[in-house]
Amino acid sequence: MRLAEKHIERTIRDFLELDGWTVRKMEQNFSERKRKIVGEKGMPDLQAIRYSRRSLLAPVNVRVACEVLWVETKALDGELDEDQRKWHERERARGAQTVILGVDCAASIESWIEWYRAGRLNRRIAA
Repeated sequence: MRLAEKHIERTIRDFLELDGWTVRKMEQNFSERKRKIVGEKGMPDLQAIRYSRRSLLAPVNVRVACEVLWVETKALDGELDEDQRKWHERERARGAQTVILGVDCAASIESWIEWYRAGRLNRRIAA
């Protein structure tokens, strides 16, 4: 059975949240009334942020360390468009941690979990 991209995305989102990440769905939106664009062309589906354990006890005036992970989900037959490829290229050059299903790992939940664990990103979920 082939999973739809939205199901893969939801499973990855749930997995990340179980491992301590705050996950946000990213979309490019334009408000005609406000004349503002939120998001960037080609940005990934998910942004995950996880603060260091130490930061929970840090005083308000202390800078907090965090990890950021950008996830582009694709179904098995999904294709990366040029804007998405450029976005990831640009952000990786800046030092961002990004993953593209179908490029960095196979477009499946199992392959993504292998990629995640191989990168030693898991904290709460047993290796």
